[in-house]
Amino acid sequence: MRTAALLFLIAAAVLLLGNSGSPASAAPVPKHLMKEPENTELAKLQGKWKFESLRIGGRSVPRGPGLTLEIRGDKVLYTSGDLVTTADIKLEAADGVKWFKATNSQRVDGDGKPIGKAEDGTYGYLIDGNTLTMAMGIERNQVDADPAKPTDKTILMVLTRAKDKN
Repeated sequence: MRTAALLFLIAAAVLLLGNSGSPASAAPVPKHLMKEPENTELAKLQGKWKFESLRIGGRSVPRGPGLTLEIRGDKVLYTSGDLVTTADIKLEAADGVKWFKATNSQRVDGDGKPIGKAEDGTYGYLIDGNTLTMAMGIERNQVDADPAKPTDKTILMVLTRAKDKN
């Protein structure tokens, strides 16, 4: 009889405390379970981009093979003619410049299987609606190329968002 009364009191207390609406009755979410906010900058870059123009040191370069850049999640796929390269990407910002860092770059065959290591790269970038401007230094180790302020030591690529064929 005492056990039944005790269980009844515990059940009543749980119901009363559970329905109180008090914030103190909810346990906090542990930090490791909190969802990170979406990287809106990465979300803006998602999709397929096609090459429009290239300037090296301020001089226009004629169009070469159809370069495309496709970003899915935190991965990028570069296609230039028959050459296909995949890489992981990480976005950063410093001193007012946004940086697109391609790492773990691999050349892949038509089935997506790695066939060799490719060179990683760091690019300054600007995104304005459907136009993506990427800048890199002409010199191999130069990583201070600002697409908003190109110099005679800057390679500047302009890409536009490819339209869906649906």
